[in-house]
Amino acid sequence: MEEIRIQKLLSRNGSFSRRRVEELISQKRIKVNGKVIDTFGLKCSPKDIIEVDNKVIEIDLNKERIYLLMNKPKNYICSLYDPNKRKKIIDLVDPRLGRLVPVGRLDYDTSGLIMLTNDGEFCNYITHPSTSPEKEYIAYCENPLYGDEEEKISKGVFINELNYLAKDIKGKIISSTKTNSTFSITLHEGKKHEVKLILEEIGHKVITLERIRIGSLLLKDLKVGQYRKLTKGEIESFGYKINI
Repeated sequence: MEEIRIQKLLSRNGSFSRRRVEELISQKRIKVNGKVIDTFGLKCSPKDIIEVDNKVIEIDLNKERIYLLMNKPKNYICSLYDPNKRKKIIDLVDPRLGRLVPVGRLDYDTSGLIMLTNDGEFCNYITHPSTSPEKEYIAYCENPLYGDEEEKISKGVFINELNYLAKDIKGKIISSTKTNSTFSITLHEGKKHEVKLILEEIGHKVITLERIRIGSLLLKDLKVGQYRKLTKGEIESFGYKINI
């Protein structure tokens, strides 16, 4: 194999995202053939000895690629490590599948669809703004309808906390009572807490939030805490080509 940038090599290996590799390089925590590296442009091959925190990373670009779809429960985190010892979604996965990483994330108190994989390039593809698929959420909120919510969302909502205009968002009213309302919110990239903040800006604090769709993948009958393997067709529905 020809040499490629270390970010791409470790990402393709499923070790870290490209962004995480750059963070580790900046922190001088990566060695290649015994030397600490300090440049993002270094090219490597699987034959090189790559260490992170003095631990050798096994490079195997021919290992089976695994792609899972999970119905994340509430009160689980998507991070691989947590100093607060909270429950992690990775703990719900059979350890025999090896090291997997979440594709993007869901908030601790949000449930619904999330993917996991050992294919770092797939992770980068799905999370990049230019290729990120549409995601749909169902939000159960405080307060009845005011009557102009769909129009406000369609015009774009300025989120003061983020100093950011959330636009290209689709909002649909599902139901309303005298005290509560339920919305479908669809967006692409999705900044941290974006759905909750959008709805708060228009007067509806979110009580529960669930992601029910990623691209063409639907929640359907996948029970809370369960996961399944994605088919080649489902993976390629995102425009990503694989060989499995």
